[in-house]
This record gives sequence, C-alpha cells and structure tokens, in this order.
Amino acid sequence: MSSSDAAKNRFARRIVTSMRHSTSEDLVYDSDDFSITVGINKRVFLDNIYRRWLKKSWLRRQFSIGQMAAMALEATRLNHLDFAEAAPLLLPVIRSRWLLTYSLETDEPTAPCMPFRNDLKVCLAIDGNGFIQIVSNSSTLEKWGVTFEEALETAMANLRAISPPEFTFKAGRIAIPCELDDFTSSWLLIPEVFDSIPGNGSLIIVPVSRSMVVAARPATDVESAELVRISLELYATENHLLSRLPLIWSGNGWDVADTTRPGLKPLNELIVLERIEQHELQKRALEAIRDAEGSDVFVANLFVFRSKKDDSYTTFTTWTCGVNAYIPKSDAVIFVREDAIVLQAYWDDVVRLVGELVQVPRTDPPYYKLDGNYDDLIETLRSEGKDAHFVQA
Repeated sequence: MSSSDAAKNRFARRIVTSMRHSTSEDLVYDSDDFSITVGINKRVFLDNIYRRWLKKSWLRRQFSIGQMAAMALEATRLNHLDFAEAAPLLLPVIRSRWLLTYSLETDEPTAPCMPFRNDLKVCLAIDGNGFIQIVSNSSTLEKWGVTFEEALETAMANLRAISPPEFTFKAGRIAIPCELDDFTSSWLLIPEVFDSIPGNGSLIIVPVSRSMVVAARPATDVESAELVRISLELYATENHLLSRLPLIWSGNGWDVADTTRPGLKPLNELIVLERIEQHELQKRALEAIRDAEGSDVFVANLFVFRSKKDDSYTTFTTWTCGVNAYIPKSDAVIFVREDAIVLQAYWDDVVRLVGELVQVPRTDPPYYKLDGNYDDLIETLRSEGKDAHFVQA
C-alpha cells in the first residue's frame, strides 16, 4: 500500500468514527473506491471532501474532522433526493473541465453539463446545508425523470430568484464582488447583472474562481493593464480557481477578448498565461498515462517568450534529437541536441515540411507524436533560410 493510500484510509477511519456520533445507521468503508456506504445503499465518495481537508493547515485539520464528517452525511442525503426535493436546491455552476470525471469509453464528462467557454463547463449543483453537491452522473437525471435542459431551466430560475451580487471597486472602475460565495461565477449566465459596471469600453470579465470574478469596461491600455494586474493578484490567492481568460460579452454570448482591438492589448498576458496552464494540465495527464503504460516517451513543455521590443508573446516547445516525444502545438519549435539549440523555426514551416502530424488521441490542447530523427528537416529549414532567432542561446 502506498503512503498516499494509507493516509486516505486513516482519514476515512476518522470520518467513520465521527459519523457514528451523528447516525445510528450502519457505516461501511470501501478502500477500493474510497467511499462510505451509509445504511443499505446510500454511498458517499470521499475524494472531494478529502481534497478540501488537505487544503487546510495541519492544525486546522485536527479540529475539522467533525466538519468533514458532517459534509459526508450531507452528501449522502443530497445524493438520494428525488427531483421534487432537489428542484428548490438546484443552481447552475461553472467548473473547469479538468475538475470533472471523464468516461474512459466516451471521453465525455460523466457529469451532465454543457460548454460555456473554452475549458469551462456549465454543470448542475445541489445547494445543501453548507455543502455543494455537483450532479455528477447522468443516472441522477434519469432517476429524476428530467433532461439536463429541464433541470438547468429550474436551476436558472432559482439563481434569478437570488439577490445578485453587489460590487466594490478597485483602482477606480474595476469591480469585484463585495461578498464571496460558491455561486458568484454563476452570474456570468445572467450577464445583465453586470450592466451597472461603469466604463467606456465593452464589458470584460475574468472568472478567476468559483467565488471571484473581476469585471471592467476598459477603453485604454492603461485600464486593461490594471484589470490584468488585479486579476493576477486575485488568481494567486483564491481557492477553487477557474480561469484567467478575459471574456467579453458580444451580445450573444461570452467570447475570449480580441486583444487586437484598441485598448485591449495588455489582456493578451492573461490569455497566454491561461494557455500555458491548460497545456501544463494536459502534460500532467499525458505523463500519468505514460507512466501507467511504462512508456519512455518524453512529454514536452510549452514555453513563452515575451519580446521587449513590442511586448508580443511567442509560444514555443522543444524537439530533442533522438528522443520520441509528444509536443504541443505552439508558435515555434526549438530543435535541441545535447542541451544545445540547433535551430529555431516557426511551427507552420516545420509542419509544412514534416507533413500531416499524428495527434495524440484525446488531447486538448493538442499534442503530437514525433520521433527524434530530424537531421534532414534541419538541413531543409536552413537551406530555406527559416532559422528564426527569437530566443538567444
């Protein structure tokens, strides 16, 4: 048994002991799937509760087992509500796709959801007694006898019945919510809530976390730079992070802000940082698969170079001689041999000569399979004068 499994088992035993003070029903812990069955068939999976517990300081953990046990009992109650009981408690939530469980057969989230923007999804949640339970399986909707769209309509009606957030302002006209709760980001689904945000530009919101959004109407580079600064400061301190993407309201939906528009260029920093983050998450997922398969393939990083000349960004990855690799799509490729840069070339030039690349299945952002034999490619790129010296050796 690994040390992490042993730690999870110790946590579960403490939870079971604490739960016995609050229920007379039988409690059975299953270490195989890290769950507790309450009574005959009420089961709660402990993964989310355990992750929440681990985020606490060592001292606070010692005094929060009772709180975690109460969450586990509340989760079992919420998991077994019928639709009449659940309907008044339903609310829509926005979540990162990386936090959702995916089916190995279909490569789709097991939780019923719909796309929101990029890596964000709209899901359903039950707002319990101090505990939020994501509707994590389509079988729940089948049991309720409703479709996702019908349940979402109920959840949206519940959200509209709640008082919308009030805002305080930083650096003049950059709005953040006065009070934080787990449904603050859900208000992006009702954009008219943000009509009161002052400014001369289009409405832009950075959904930093579940409970924190940053909203402004920047019309100049200076105003956009302030929005970036405040968003990154909050992103560094918030829990339950969502995204750094600056989303702009188009009238028909949220889109990623077009940073070529006047006054919006500084927002490109947020877009690039989020792109790097998404590639890092995909890289970790690929490395986990590689390790499980016992493969020796190298999973390359995505890097970014910021030009001092015009403040532009160039993403790049590395292709190492003699190494089979998965590399991410980027603006440029640096060819490496024995830790030395051999040549730098732009992605489109490389792909034009390599031909059609083979994408690693189910990667988003995409990664591609490459072997380390690139000598002929290097010679061709050099003969065409395609050595791009954007990074100094």
